Amino acid sequence: MKARHLVAIFSVLLILIAIGILVRRRPTPTSTTLSGQVEIVRLLDDDFSEAAVTGIVISRNAAPAPSPGKAPGGDAEEKAETVQREVRLVRDDDGKWRVATSHSAPANATKIGDLLVVLRGLKGDLQAERKASHAGLGVDDDNALRIELTTGDGRTAVILAGERAGGVYGESYVRRGGEDKVYRVDQDVRRAAGMTSTAIPAPSARDWLDLTLADTPIDAMRRVIISYPGRRLVIVRDVDESGSPASWKLEEGGLAEKFKAERMVSWTSAASLINAEDAAEPSLADKGEAATEPHSLTIEAENRPDFILGVFSRDDVWYAVASTRPGLVYSLTTGNQSRLFPKIEEFFQEEPVKKEESEDDGAGPEDGEYGQAGPEGGAGE
Repeated sequence: MKARHLVAIFSVLLILIAIGILVRRRPTPTSTTLSGQVEIVRLLDDDFSEAAVTGIVISRNAAPAPSPGKAPGGDAEEKAETVQREVRLVRDDDGKWRVATSHSAPANATKIGDLLVVLRGLKGDLQAERKASHAGLGVDDDNALRIELTTGDGRTAVILAGERAGGVYGESYVRRGGEDKVYRVDQDVRRAAGMTSTAIPAPSARDWLDLTLADTPIDAMRRVIISYPGRRLVIVRDVDESGSPASWKLEEGGLAEKFKAERMVSWTSAASLINAEDAAEPSLADKGEAATEPHSLTIEAENRPDFILGVFSRDDVWYAVASTRPGLVYSLTTGNQSRLFPKIEEFFQEEPVKKEESEDDGAGPEDGEYGQAGPEGGAGE
C-alpha cells in the first residue's frame, strides 16, 4: 500500500476520533421541548432549603364523609360534593414544628425533615406540556395533592403531586403551581407527604403529630407514683454496689411484704414509652369535664425531669394531660390506659384462703363459699 494511502486512512481515523470526543463532551440539555431531547428540571430552587422553610400546607380535594344513615355514594348530590382537606404545619418562634390544624400540638419533626429532603431533591424529565394532560396524570387541581412551602421571608412554592408514574413504585408525576408542564420524578411524592395508600383520600393531621408523651429509659427509673381514686402506690428502687438498678420495693400503698416486684417488669416496659392516640380538644381538661375521677402517674428518673401524667375519661374515651405537653390534651387507647393503670390487686400476692371448721361434723364448706373449687385441703382442721 502506498504511503499516501496510509496517510489518508490515518487522517480519516483522526477525524472520527475527534468527532467522537466532541459528541461525548456535548453538555446535556437543560431546557428543551418534547420535540427535542429530554428535559431534566430541578423543581425547587435553593431558596427552599430545610432551614428556610417555616410553613407547609398539604391539601387535597376529597369527598366528605357520608351523612349519618347514608351509605357512601348513595345520594347523587352528596356524591358530587367535595371539600378541601388540609394539614398546616408551622415552625414556631423557638424553631419547633407544630400542627396548626390539630390544636398547634407538636409535630413529628423527623417526618417533616424527610419530606423537605424529598422535595428539595426533585428532578424530573418532561412528560407533558398541555393542561389537557393534567387529569390523566393526576396533577389537575381537582385531584392532585397540593404541597405549598413558605419561607421566613414570605416566598412560596407549590408542588402538585399526581399518580405513580406508570404505576411504578417510587416514581410519580408532578408539576409546579401555575405551570402546565408535567414531570416524571423518581420519588413517590404523595407517599412522602403521608398519603401512604391509595385508600387514603386526603391528608390527615394525625399523621404529622409527635404522639410520644414520654420516653424514659427503664434503668433510669427510680421512683414511681401510681394514683387511683382514693389510693396511691409509691414504688421505689435504688442501685446496687455495681451501679445497676436494684429490685423495686413498695414504699406506700399496702403491705410491703405482699408486693410483687416482678409485676414492675411489664409495667416499666409499658411506661417507658407512652404514646397517645391523637390530639384532642384542650377544653376537655377543664374542671368538671371528666366523667371519672382522674388517675395520675409520676415517674422520677435519674438525670431527667419528673414526668407527670393525668388521665380521665369522658364518653367512654380516655384522655391524658402530660407534663411534657402543657396546655394540650391527648386521647389514649383503652389498652394503653389499662397497661399504665392496671388493677391494684395485680401488684400484690393473693391472700391465702382461710378454711373455717364446721361446727357440727368438721366438714369443709360447700363448693363456692370460697370460690368455685372451695379452699385447699377440703376437710376441716
